[in-house]
Amino acid sequence: MDAIALTWLLVAVSGGCTSPTVTPPPGPAPVETTRDAIAEFPNWPIPPLEAERVLAEGDLTVLSERYAGRGLTGASRVELRAAGHPESFSAKWKPMPAGLDGINNAPRKELAAYQIQRILLEPSDYVVPTSVARCMPPEAFPVPGDHHSTLPGSSCELGIFSLWLEDVTLPDTVLDEMRFRNDSVYAYHFSNFNLITYLLKHQDGRYGNFLVSRSDGGQRLFSIDNGVAFGGIWYNWFVPNWKHLRAPALRRASIDRLRALQPADLAYLRTVARFERLPDGSWVPTEAVGVLAEDYQDGVRIEDDVVELGLDEDEIDDIWERIQDLIEDVDDGDHELF
Repeated sequence: MDAIALTWLLVAVSGGCTSPTVTPPPGPAPVETTRDAIAEFPNWPIPPLEAERVLAEGDLTVLSERYAGRGLTGASRVELRAAGHPESFSAKWKPMPAGLDGINNAPRKELAAYQIQRILLEPSDYVVPTSVARCMPPEAFPVPGDHHSTLPGSSCELGIFSLWLEDVTLPDTVLDEMRFRNDSVYAYHFSNFNLITYLLKHQDGRYGNFLVSRSDGGQRLFSIDNGVAFGGIWYNWFVPNWKHLRAPALRRASIDRLRALQPADLAYLRTVARFERLPDGSWVPTEAVGVLAEDYQDGVRIEDDVVELGLDEDEIDDIWERIQDLIEDVDDGDHELF
């Protein structure tokens, strides 16, 4: 057995080859924030599933806010304190556009990019930071005048909280092929990263949209801006985009999980956020139990006092086709596995 084959065999063993149930849970599930949990998520101020609950429903205090410094979507970095958590943490706040969807600001796609990871990865391997939708009253921010209600008759600003990762930096290069061949842990994490960007059809490969961890020497990669994804005619064609598979090899365990999927396993992406309006004009998240339109042709659905966001029929069908194309390519020997 040569050195490369041995390296990939070791990472397959260390990464585990079990395939837990692929159908994701219907909503956020709290996870106890213990020392062990923090050690398992070195770049996350709060573990991913716990962050879902805290950002969507937790009692939050916005301590400070400043412009995030990138892009044209009005995103800001906010410092938050959550009840029950001893330390403050940072998140990105991105207000939703007036129609709740846009070319370079598609909240439903940001949310779906986070949630699609559940079909392939364990939370400890997530490459997209926790992202949840919430409606915040303008007075919750240090400068209320900078925030406005989003929908007619509303008393709050709809937006997305995305967890701000810690101890990360910009990569020298997204893919280091030599390191992939010689560093089994890097190969493990890069394969995870590239499979997710492939599934969500990531089409904005600008340098600043990806980060690597500092603490482990850049072995973990993260995709932090995923609004230009899941198709569409407008995308950044001036840079290499990560909708393509560039990893020299893919994890066999990941391909096995994709083989086990059925089209129904993607149905949860129809509704990645659902809100109901209260009499006071505020919008509160509710369980995504279904869709307003049975054929889910639209990704944004507003009806009376209910708002739903999700992927539309064509976008979900495209994910399924990309999965089947990948499995066919693997079976034809076009991708090496480890």
